[in-house]
Amino acid sequence: MKKEFKAALTLTVMLFSLTNVSTAQQIFASNSPKPGELSNISASAVVAEQASGAAVLVAASAKILVANPILKEKLAVLYPAASGQQWATIDKGFYVSFLNNGIKSSAAFTTDGTLNYAISNCTFQKLPAVLRKQIAKNYPGYTVLSAIEINAYQEITYKVVLENAAGYVTLKSNNDTVEKVQQVAKSK
Repeated sequence: MKKEFKAALTLTVMLFSLTNVSTAQQIFASNSPKPGELSNISASAVVAEQASGAAVLVAASAKILVANPILKEKLAVLYPAASGQQWATIDKGFYVSFLNNGIKSSAAFTTDGTLNYAISNCTFQKLPAVLRKQIAKNYPGYTVLSAIEINAYQEITYKVVLENAAGYVTLKSNNDTVEKVQQVAKSK
């Protein structure tokens, strides 16, 4: 069962790393007028609609935290610099997206406040030394397309997607090991 969850988590992580749109942005995008529709809508009406959408998100987050104060405490312990928190209720728990020192992050908690997982974008410099050395040695000419840190099962794992002119390589690193997970060629 643990491997099935890890596989599902890996898929979630890959989707997370490829989509950097926050929940609020998605809501705003779905509520925003389509091109050509602006002729009937004033700019101030669009701003007001987006502001009311943000207010709804803030109110929903506040309601969740009032009903579940342990969540705020748990997040503060794990991520003292967390800001811009947007909480949502999910099946059997809660999901939060936030910025941690300006880095986009998200986490899922159980109803009792136990961390299920946390995922954060990260910089090349934050990657483990063994992974940075492996990239420098075995992948010259590649650039980092995305890098994420996954905290699940009390274990930290890093996933990096590299890109060059020929294609993409996905690497995974934990416990001082590096593994090539996937290699995809670009279509010609």
